Amino acid sequence: MKKISHLLLWIVIGFMAFSFVGVQATMITTFGGGQYLITEHRTTHELSYDVTHLTDIGQSGLASASDPQVVNILDIPNLNQVSIVPWSKLGTSRWNMTTLTSMAEDFEIDNPGYRVIAGINGDFFDISGNENLRYATVGVHAALGHIYKSTNTPSATRNPIGFKNDGSLKPIIGNVPYEKTDKMILSIYNVQDEIIDEFMIDCVNQVPGALETAIYYANWNENNEIVPILAPQGYVLRNPSYALAFSSTDFYGFGQISHMESKLLEEGEFSIVTENPTLHEILQIGVKIRVQYEFSGAFAGVENVTGAGEPIIYDGQFQADTTTFGMARHPRTMIGSKADGSLVMCVVDGRQSGMTGVSQPEMAAIMKHYGCVDAYNLDGGGSSTMIILQNGEFEVTNSPSDGRERSDSNCLLVVVKVPEIQYELSMITDHSLTLDIEVTDYNGYQFDDLYVKMNDKYQQVQEGTVTFDYLQSNTAYMFSFYTIENEQYKEFIIQDVGLTAKKLPTIDWIQLIYKDDNLEIYVQFNDPDNALERKKVTIGEDFKNMTTNVALFYQFDGKLSPFVVSYSYNLNDGDGRVDVNVEHLSLQCSIDIFMRMAKDMLTNELEQIAFS
Repeated sequence: MKKISHLLLWIVIGFMAFSFVGVQATMITTFGGGQYLITEHRTTHELSYDVTHLTDIGQSGLASASDPQVVNILDIPNLNQVSIVPWSKLGTSRWNMTTLTSMAEDFEIDNPGYRVIAGINGDFFDISGNENLRYATVGVHAALGHIYKSTNTPSATRNPIGFKNDGSLKPIIGNVPYEKTDKMILSIYNVQDEIIDEFMIDCVNQVPGALETAIYYANWNENNEIVPILAPQGYVLRNPSYALAFSSTDFYGFGQISHMESKLLEEGEFSIVTENPTLHEILQIGVKIRVQYEFSGAFAGVENVTGAGEPIIYDGQFQADTTTFGMARHPRTMIGSKADGSLVMCVVDGRQSGMTGVSQPEMAAIMKHYGCVDAYNLDGGGSSTMIILQNGEFEVTNSPSDGRERSDSNCLLVVVKVPEIQYELSMITDHSLTLDIEVTDYNGYQFDDLYVKMNDKYQQVQEGTVTFDYLQSNTAYMFSFYTIENEQYKEFIIQDVGLTAKKLPTIDWIQLIYKDDNLEIYVQFNDPDNALERKKVTIGEDFKNMTTNVALFYQFDGKLSPFVVSYSYNLNDGDGRVDVNVEHLSLQCSIDIFMRMAKDMLTNELEQIAFS
């Protein structure tokens, strides 16, 4: 009786589990007039700093969730170490378009001490190159406190969004009026790249009055041509890092003063002209300065801002967009935040088989499903792209509708600040790698112990050195840096690859054969890692280079002694190419060749005795 009861209990439990799974698999999120259903969870990637990437296969629609979708999600925890930074690969005076991957790589080059975990494409942009500053973002673009573009293009009316990156519960500033200062601010830097003083720019491209300061710069006209301007005597930057002119009320300049002169300013130049005696005492050739408009109002003090499309959800409420663009289905890129302050990045593919794309109501349902109480639309279509850092390389996770990464104007990167660690491979063998390591800047981190992970093994750095043994020869091993926090390894996302040395090549045997008056010499090398670069056989004064393991001496009728095999190898161990001459060899040959070699050797010895 007990056995029957137990059997019935397991049947009931199994039915309940089946029912629960069925409910979960068919649960539809309905919000804002749209519906979203996940039919298959395809992949999960646990990235650094608890960032998670998901790929879900689903369906969406208005009346019913029936149209196929592929959705990529980044779930980003509310941590002070993790920041959202807009980025563009800018030229000195022009806006460049490039891929999301290229922008992520450029960010790391331009900002030592930062690493990119993931990213999505960003703002809409001048894709046709019709604006004065061609290919620029439609909206504002600011990164790490540098406000490269402070206004919308004339045709755009949307408010930008800003990222506070402070661990607060409402991390995105959006759907509020955008304000900036009426005048530009001139910032003065010291040799440590710290801002030590600031002054107001009173006028643009006009002579300053008493105690005033002006900036002069060449601007673009409606034909995308630069219009030079003559600046009076002032502090000129002929080769600044940046001189981005968008309009008479939108400019960003950064660099070192190179000349004191009156100059006809061309593209990529600007000048500070001042009647302020205090500023005269500070400005001189070699001083680094920055000129930009600053944010005010709700955006005051926010360092990272980008233009965006219409809000999708705000304070938990659906924000309808009934325009043709809003109701049409396209590939879409979105960003939002949850009630706990964590962030969600989302890319929905489209314009492909099994990938329909979504409208505004469907976007709202999707972002609601992943927990968002605020959400904003970014540039979509062929621009919609997501990347993650995998095994030290950036990997595109979605299927861009152009069939490849499109060149865009800016992006949103998930970045973290990491310690600056200098390291080099100091000893390389065919079975081990040794690293010499020094932490040059802790960048706000506090740790005593540093670890390196290689070949799934963690080893502590001792006295600036760590060695990994029992490795395979001629093999690339990725290594990364960690510390221990709460008894767990915490990665710093500093990754590189070390290559073990090749095995030393040797000679197994040599065989000599006479055939049709030709001498054939076979040299059997043992070279498992292809370290050999050159091979040669020398007999007397004659030699033959070997491209295979055979050297042929045609119509040979000379002495067989001296007989030398020469070869060169490179083990990739840092010592470069090594040349070897082998004279004492173990030979395989027929009796006639042996007798001939013996005779040659005896003759040589007798000649040496006679000479002595």
